[in-house]
Amino acid sequence: NVIFTTAYEHYAIKAIRSCALDYLLKPLDIDDLVSAVNKVKNEQDLPDLRERKDMFLYNSHQKEEYKRKIALPSNDGLLFISLEDILYCEADNNYTTLYLKSKEKTVVCKTLNYFEDILGDEYFCRTHQSFLVNINHIRKYVKGRGGYIIMNDGTKVEVSARMKSTFLDRFGK
Repeated sequence: NVIFTTAYEHYAIKAIRSCALDYLLKPLDIDDLVSAVNKVKNEQDLPDLRERKDMFLYNSHQKEEYKRKIALPSNDGLLFISLEDILYCEADNNYTTLYLKSKEKTVVCKTLNYFEDILGDEYFCRTHQSFLVNINHIRKYVKGRGGYIIMNDGTKVEVSARMKSTFLDRFGK
């Protein structure tokens, strides 16, 4: 089991989303420490603990600049997906559907915010509350109130009015 200890809150959020069991923010509070240790004790009997550890270790041991694949939980283990194979991600409450170049789609019980954090912003861009796109697979942007993107496979992905300027700024427009 992994419990992160950090003085920086933004690292703590990444730790939790990387499947860590808990985090402690410095300076340490004794009640928080006891609570974290109790979580470890209570988690040991859960069946998905091994899967969470494997996923955490795979996702955290890769240097960010060399990260090429992510490990996702599946019914019978872990599914490894190349970042370059992801066209876009679509949110559905606490689930996210990943649409792949191969025309396959994978549904994962993780939020879109989780994927936004682990995929980073070098190649992925949030265009809407419900969409995160791989900018390497964008073919065209069509103007409108928010507009929409046409992906390389022909799929139209909405750009919200609120996210339009952030999206366009990314491309210097």
